[in-house]
Amino acid sequence: MVPLYKFHRAVKYASLLAGLLAWPGLVWGAAALPVWVTIEPQAYFLNAVGGDAVQVRVLVRPGHCVELYAPSPRDMAELSRAKAYFRMAVPVESVITKRLEAREAKLRFFGPEFLWDTHRHDHAHCEICGSATKDPHTWLDPLQMIDYVDVIKSGLSDLLPGRAAYFEANATRLKTQLADLHTSLETRFLNYSGRAFYINHPSLRHFAERYGLEQRSIEHAGSAPAAKRIASLIKEARAARVGAVLAQPEFGRSSAAVMAKALGVPVLEVNILGRDYFENMRGLAEAVERSFAND
Repeated sequence: MVPLYKFHRAVKYASLLAGLLAWPGLVWGAAALPVWVTIEPQAYFLNAVGGDAVQVRVLVRPGHCVELYAPSPRDMAELSRAKAYFRMAVPVESVITKRLEAREAKLRFFGPEFLWDTHRHDHAHCEICGSATKDPHTWLDPLQMIDYVDVIKSGLSDLLPGRAAYFEANATRLKTQLADLHTSLETRFLNYSGRAFYINHPSLRHFAERYGLEQRSIEHAGSAPAAKRIASLIKEARAARVGAVLAQPEFGRSSAAVMAKALGVPVLEVNILGRDYFENMRGLAEAVERSFAND
């Protein structure tokens, strides 16, 4: 006969194990799925939807220019052993896709491909992008990111069907947060419709178009502006009583500093590549609104 104290101990451990196995999001003995993304803001979304089921690696490291980033041999070697890559439709991804296909890597891609087209836009700033590409900074529009959350949810559910309900719940929560963010930004910029802001690099077109604003880039066709262009922009900005000039730090701030000094206003750096997406967007909105605040 089993001693009574040993019986109680066995029941206690069995109950503890059952509780752990029932804990939301825990898969006993399962390792997190390694997935790759291109930029830090994507990692925020993959972690928000995937939770404990994923381990996220980021290709473009902090401080590097996304448009000019070239994957290293080490990047390609690690990617060739990976299982999944979530794209954001930025140029470097087309390079990765071609190289990995040549290696016959079994990496699965999810999300939009980078597409070339013949539509004109103001984002001709580097050799990789060229003068006839779509603006890749779609993550700066919360409504487009609601659709991207569904891409993540579907991709992860395909890879880990047993966690589909978990991914669905996380995605629903994140989409609600994005909808709330959009509503707050829409309200914030309602009275600024048609106003122009000035920035060193044309990365905010999606944001500007969503909220009825106009982006004016100091940089022109990927080159530092000529003195004549800066003089023209200064004249425009002075007439508009601009309160600040914006700068994306990955592209330096010298041209923005020249313009800001002439206007007697500060340069405000905007971080669009930080890991915390909602913090990035709040900071961006504050900087853009401050650039209108010299009335």
